[in-house]
Amino acid sequence: MADQAQRDALAERIGRIRKSDSVYFIEEGSLENYVIASRVYWAEYNLTYDADSPLIADSRADSAAYRQANLPLGPVRYADYEQ
Repeated sequence: MADQAQRDALAERIGRIRKSDSVYFIEEGSLENYVIASRVYWAEYNLTYDADSPLIADSRADSAAYRQANLPLGPVRYADYEQ
């Protein structure tokens, strides 16, 4: 599992890593071989084929309004790993 310095170095290379994500290096000392594990969320929506998922629409300028306009058809479910 990556320590904070390794996470920072990887984030500088690939971009933002969420605080809740776990980072694992497959090959010690290599920034080329890694896995980033996030929470898994799923829900059923009635969206067009190419629409953004409301679950990950954080990068949209209108993300809150987009989520409000595209409510799930049922509950949002998630799986999480507690450390």
